[in-house]
Amino acid sequence: MHKQIYVKGINGDLPKKSLEADKLKKEIIDIIGTEKIFEDYYGNKGQYFEHVNFTSKRILSEKDSLIGLMIESARKTVEKSMLKTQEIDVILCAYGGTPMFSGWLYSAIIANELGVNNVRTRDFSGSCASVFFAIEYAMLLLKKTNIRHVLIVAGDNLSNYLTKYNISKYKNIPTYGDGVGSFILSLDGVNSSFQLTKLEIMQNTKFANLFVSERFKETSDRFEKEINSVACSSNMKAFVTEDPQNVCKIADKLVEKTDDTHDLIIITGNTASSRLKLLKESYQIFDTYNKFGHVGTADVILNLHMYNVDKAYPRKIIVIGWGVGYVWGGFSLLRL
Repeated sequence: MHKQIYVKGINGDLPKKSLEADKLKKEIIDIIGTEKIFEDYYGNKGQYFEHVNFTSKRILSEKDSLIGLMIESARKTVEKSMLKTQEIDVILCAYGGTPMFSGWLYSAIIANELGVNNVRTRDFSGSCASVFFAIEYAMLLLKKTNIRHVLIVAGDNLSNYLTKYNISKYKNIPTYGDGVGSFILSLDGVNSSFQLTKLEIMQNTKFANLFVSERFKETSDRFEKEINSVACSSNMKAFVTEDPQNVCKIADKLVEKTDDTHDLIIITGNTASSRLKLLKESYQIFDTYNKFGHVGTADVILNLHMYNVDKAYPRKIIVIGWGVGYVWGGFSLLRL
């Protein structure tokens, strides 16, 4: 029997502390040590930030922590879903960098804070596309096992990447901020916002083996063994080089010929990129880069939440993101 997968409890959270572009420029000059290098790199008055339409980002204060923000978002998601915490079967966490708590899983910490008993947990860490691997894994669990509700929490603390070395390597590093997003994938359509209809993941051939080995090598024996063999081959479509058109290829695979483009929106990861320029020629695009910067793998769920703050969801949403030229991912949602 074909199982339908639903999305419920969509939530996004940001730190309260804001860092505006003007203050950020001064911080960059302090880090690199000279105003001349800043001007050579970002323009006489930092025109680069105006060019990419960046005005501010949110960052964690000394009193905050990424795991604290993730726990709070998880709580809100469960409340919105109208599920009881004990009904959650699996908690998956996705982040782009290395967790602060060496030897600990963020997902296990969240499970403990929520007071969920006998829940299965797993973390995914591998670029800003980690959330797509978590979604893929959740879909496989829901379709192939007796699991019914999977809580996915994505978060990143990318403001920590603002260093002299990273600035010299990646021009847009200063626009990286902090934030989280979460939702539940479920077999129960009650109190659900969307039906999840399709997922696509594309990978750079140079890094494909890395992602295959890292994604599923620590799968618990409690999950059915067949998940491994299915997961490692699913959605694997390789591309030799980084190509802005890969994002368009993801969109083309997720947009159906029968879709009404006037009732469809593409929600993307927050990044000023040539990738988006190509998409904007054909589709309506929504992101929050100008307000919050790029918040890593949390982007796509955070923006899915933010879209609904000011306006009603259209009939269909395509969510697309990518990770440093290694991976491109997306999924399609139908409003219920």
